[in-house]
Amino acid sequence: MSRLSSGKYALIDDVLYRIVGSSASNSRNWVLEAVDPTVEPGRREIPGGTPGYKHISPSATYQGERVCDLVFRDDETILFRLWTDLSSTAGLSWPDGVVVQRQTGQHAGDNFVSGVAPFSEFTDFDDGFPEEWRPFLPSDDVDSVA
Repeated sequence: MSRLSSGKYALIDDVLYRIVGSSASNSRNWVLEAVDPTVEPGRREIPGGTPGYKHISPSATYQGERVCDLVFRDDETILFRLWTDLSSTAGLSWPDGVVVQRQTGQHAGDNFVSGVAPFSEFTDFDDGFPEEWRPFLPSDDVDSVA
């Protein structure tokens, strides 16, 4: 299991890219660098929401619920999201201070609760990363969490 934050990588046309930032010329575009140094071109820019883009979404279990979009923070906490049908009641049993945002949309699939909790309170990690791409991961982005 590797410690990969959500949104750091994209798979486009079977090539793994690391998202390195927004374009200087258009803030809606993403700048990507190929993880495999043999890929040409090694750097590209795409509009957000490009077809064929696969979002890598790490997940884990927190307080008995499957949460996703994990972001591993330097202070040994994890920012996470719980998609739910009712964001007004989700996470009410969590410890005080965990919930940082509630989003209620027009449709059930638009609702989520975001929270921050210590890394030690999560179990059953899945980094959401396809097995066939693991050999290409840069070692400085992968920390063991096993």
